[in-house]
Amino acid sequence: MYHIFLNNFAFPHISAMDIEELEQLNENFNKTIHTRDIFTALQADNEFHNKIIQLSNNLELPKLLSSLKVRIQRIVIHYFSQTDTKNTFYTEHQQIIDAIKKQDLNRAIDTIKANWKNSLNRIWLNSENDK
Repeated sequence: MYHIFLNNFAFPHISAMDIEELEQLNENFNKTIHTRDIFTALQADNEFHNKIIQLSNNLELPKLLSSLKVRIQRIVIHYFSQTDTKNTFYTEHQQIIDAIKKQDLNRAIDTIKANWKNSLNRIWLNSENDK
């Protein structure tokens, strides 16, 4: 959804320092997702995604997404506590970072879309397994 941040205006202004911060946030997420502290893992995931949103320089985007994120947070908490595919999140985040590093706008948009779509599919499959 927030792939709309990636546009021809914001994308070229993403610096090496921004990319390094994304990598650090993703490493932190990877560490926390493997702990039993699901709330810290969720916070680390949010920090990664919030950095991408911040890079958009779109002042309306955080407002739009904050209410959506609050609504799905409970589902994500349950999902993080149940899933066996924790490395998948990290890998998908790394693919987003790699596309940004290479200044490949289309690939960056595609990987962000895939991350959201895959996450929703995994949540849905997980909820089906809970029945």
